[in-house]
Amino acid sequence: MTKPNVAKVVEAERFVLRDPSRRIRAELGVEADGTVSLDLRDQERKLRAVLGVEPDGTVSLSLRDHEERSRTVLGVWADGTVSLDLADRDEKAAATLSVEDDDTVNLGLFDRDEQLRAVLGVGDDGTPSLGLQDQEGKVRARLVMGDNGAVRLDLRDREGRVTWSTQRSP
Repeated sequence: MTKPNVAKVVEAERFVLRDPSRRIRAELGVEADGTVSLDLRDQERKLRAVLGVEPDGTVSLSLRDHEERSRTVLGVWADGTVSLDLADRDEKAAATLSVEDDDTVNLGLFDRDEQLRAVLGVGDDGTPSLGLQDQEGKVRARLVMGDNGAVRLDLRDREGRVTWSTQRSP
């Protein structure tokens, strides 16, 4: 039995994968700026996923809906931050989950105008907190739990001044 000739190395600047109907289903290539990307398409030739590595080392995976709108982006950014970003049907930011390079963890929720409105976080020291922001992005309420279990709640006016505060020990 003879083995078919199989190339050990295939080199090109771009690879295009076609289905039996000759539709492009995937492309792998290097862009002019040095970004490497793998684009995956469905049977209707719509772009559904993009995996990329940028020149600065940022890696991202973008998942798209049936209308090619980017709805989910998973990234490991050049600064070490890891994030999962979710978007609505208009590709506006809806939520983000991130682990910063200092190990701070945050879950951010956005309104329809892409204004950050709530942040649930755990600091690098393990301190959990919840911040609620107004439409101008100013923190209006903040709840923090300290290492010893003490809880503090601050309410603030539009200028950021604490107007009411309470703290309870465990």
